[in-house]
Amino acid sequence: MYQWVKRDSPAFVKKSGYIRVLAYHEDWTIRAQAASALGRIGVDEDIGCLRQLLSDPSWWVRYRAAGAMVSL
Repeated sequence: MYQWVKRDSPAFVKKSGYIRVLAYHEDWTIRAQAASALGRIGVDEDIGCLRQLLSDPSWWVRYRAAGAMVSL
């Protein structure tokens, strides 16, 4: 089951930190999913991470990162 957490709660910060770490995973599919997740979370601090993903070798990661930036 999912638990809803507030953006300023320690649990939210911890979970979004895990996603940021996954954005640098060696597997492109995980990086792509991390980019999508960062876009759904909607935290402006992740723009830098998403900007770096725009130059990823995988076009799919770049696509997801661009879409995530648009949704922020």
